[in-house]
Amino acid sequence: ALRARTRWVIVVPAIAVINVVLFVCMTVDSTGGSHSEAMLAWGANFAPRTGNAEWWRLASATFLHAGLLPLLVNTGALVSAGRVLERLVGPVTFATVYVVAGVMGGLSSLWISAVSITAGASAAVFGVYGLLLACWMWGAFRRSAATVRLTSVKALAIPAVLFISYSLATRDVESSAEIAGVVTGFMSGLLLARSAAQRKPPLPRVIAAAAAAGFIVFALSEPVRGLVDPRPDIAAVLSMEQHMAARYNAAVARFRQGVATPRALAMLIERTIIPQVQAANIRINALGRVPAEHQEAVAVARDYLRLREEAWRLRGQALQKASMQLLRDADSKEHLALRAFDEFSASAQRIPVTPAR
Repeated sequence: ALRARTRWVIVVPAIAVINVVLFVCMTVDSTGGSHSEAMLAWGANFAPRTGNAEWWRLASATFLHAGLLPLLVNTGALVSAGRVLERLVGPVTFATVYVVAGVMGGLSSLWISAVSITAGASAAVFGVYGLLLACWMWGAFRRSAATVRLTSVKALAIPAVLFISYSLATRDVESSAEIAGVVTGFMSGLLLARSAAQRKPPLPRVIAAAAAAGFIVFALSEPVRGLVDPRPDIAAVLSMEQHMAARYNAAVARFRQGVATPRALAMLIERTIIPQVQAANIRINALGRVPAEHQEAVAVARDYLRLREEAWRLRGQALQKASMQLLRDADSKEHLALRAFDEFSASAQRIPVTPAR
């Protein structure tokens, strides 16, 4: 009966092919380079990119996979359950639920960790199983030859258990994406598949459901909208301290050799070092919405840059006025600045960007 309703299964094999092709292309692209950068280039989900007018990543990340094993597990589970469901609800409804579940899962991942690069079809496949459960429930109340029988559900049980076990066992963060996916699939099934035993869901209802899902995604995306990636500015501040110290120490060595004068050291501080600190401070203060994981590092960076500028300014004045008191004040302020720098460096190291499965 299902084969008579939908003769050819189109969407499921198309998704499987897209998954494989994108994985091969991304793997080739990452050869000799960063795997994370390759994932981003091919459409992975990352809050500072997605939340800044690249919302298409919520959908594209559903077709990307970080490794061969998750690709095989997700695609195998998709084919197992998807070929039954696509015949029952039709290609349009199936594709809509699959993509919407993946988008909701991707958005949930951004909520949990705005600094993780996420990709994978697990949320979308969980959505397929949610839809399968809803269809089976509707079919239990409305007898028909074209429905998901208990025998079909039992036949899909083994691949479903393997898929769910793998997905839950390999997550380093909360399985919010999978939960969002299965809830989205189940609710979509309750709305769209109530008459699936008699006919495919009508197209206007599918369009209305997709529009409603788009509105929900727009409303729930507010926490990640406009987030920035402060890592380049944080890295610039870290390297700036080393560069400034090396340059000033080289000038001090020339002073001790009698080549440079105290005035030359003061001019180096006033004309070169302090402007660099001020420029870095302007960039850090200009950062917009920073992910929660980065807020501590950014706050400590502001304190460090303020103290560092004060220390350099005192040192420059001490050299110009030949004042030992000002020099001691500069040393004291520099000690505070370097303590803040150590704290800043430690904070920056605690926020790595990790690709998710």
